[in-house]
Amino acid sequence: PTRRSSDLVALSDDGPIAYRVLAEMHFEKFGDRVRADLAEDFSSLQGKLQPEETATTGLLPATFALVWSGRTTPSTVEFAEVGLLGLAKYGKPSDRSLILPFLAHKSDRVRIAAITALRRVGLPEDTEVCLQIAGEASKALALEAAKTALALAPGETGSASRLLNSKKLELVKVAILSMISCDPRKVWPQLESRLYDQDEEIRKMVCAYAIKKLPRQRLVKLLDSYLSVDQYFYNVVYFLDRALYAKPPLRKLFIREIEAVLD
Repeated sequence: PTRRSSDLVALSDDGPIAYRVLAEMHFEKFGDRVRADLAEDFSSLQGKLQPEETATTGLLPATFALVWSGRTTPSTVEFAEVGLLGLAKYGKPSDRSLILPFLAHKSDRVRIAAITALRRVGLPEDTEVCLQIAGEASKALALEAAKTALALAPGETGSASRLLNSKKLELVKVAILSMISCDPRKVWPQLESRLYDQDEEIRKMVCAYAIKKLPRQRLVKLLDSYLSVDQYFYNVVYFLDRALYAKPPLRKLFIREIEAVLD
């Protein structure tokens, strides 16, 4: 029979490593144990593990961080993260109810693992909470939340239409990339206004999309209309002008460089 997770961590600094092996490489046999542990939030381990506040930063392997911090046992954060990442690979739709509570966990590591797992088993109705997290969270968590929102509500009318309005560069970029294969006639009206954004990098990214996806005639009209307003940004004029009117060898090189912004 499968041993309880508490057996794995007793008197061992390497419990999370063993748990990860079982959760990621032997999930078919160990998956029910992972689900049970997540359902009880590892309550059976509370007396054996360090408080969650002393969890590792994620910048170092768990065993190194344990030694350097002077801790002798891992924390529940490490086990919850591993269990949720197991569900991210092997989870079933019925696991959604196990994952949702961890979206509000105090550890960003656990929240990132939960949001990644939700990408596999979530429903379209979960999009709203993902967008809320993307708007409020720190960079790494916000990006993973945005990716999940895009996966649950794809296309130019899905989550991307809201992420395009974000002030966070990385969220605008992931939204644009999610719509690269969509009809630019439906995407561009949602993007064009950001040519006037105060963020120089967002303007550059929007120009890159226009140069990559819009036909030459449309770019000519775009540049003309942009120059007709009272206030505009020089870098937008520069990017569009170079893509349209630079001499052929240089134009090809320039277009390749500006399109690389979206790589």
